[in-house]
Amino acid sequence: AEALRCGGDFAGVDWARCDAAAAEGRLRYYRSQQSDEMEKADGLTAVVMSRLAEGTTLSGAIRLIEESVVKEVAGHRLPKGLDAEDFIAHLVHRGALQKRADKTIHCPIPSFRTYLVRAGGLHMAEAIRKGEFK
Repeated sequence: AEALRCGGDFAGVDWARCDAAAAEGRLRYYRSQQSDEMEKADGLTAVVMSRLAEGTTLSGAIRLIEESVVKEVAGHRLPKGLDAEDFIAHLVHRGALQKRADKTIHCPIPSFRTYLVRAGGLHMAEAIRKGEFK
């Protein structure tokens, strides 16, 4: 759109406007992908996203969720009607996680991962410092 505005002359492109529009579009997309279930369990989602290590298997991801649930804390419980397996399937369905051909689970969009970690009240730098993000 910016190139069209400038008649194809990239010298006239406002790159700051392009960056801002791209950031706004990403944020809109991430918000649309964050389901009510993910929002209700925002703390749990953040913990899972920050602690999911390279090479994690499906059973390892399920264990991670089961170990991270804090029933007494809002945002850290599993959404109503979902168990750990269902929650992993939900995160895959929403694009937060993806199954690889080698049967491991990973986050295919690092910036979406960062968004979900922040949305859950964690900060990536803090998670890295604590060894929760690999």
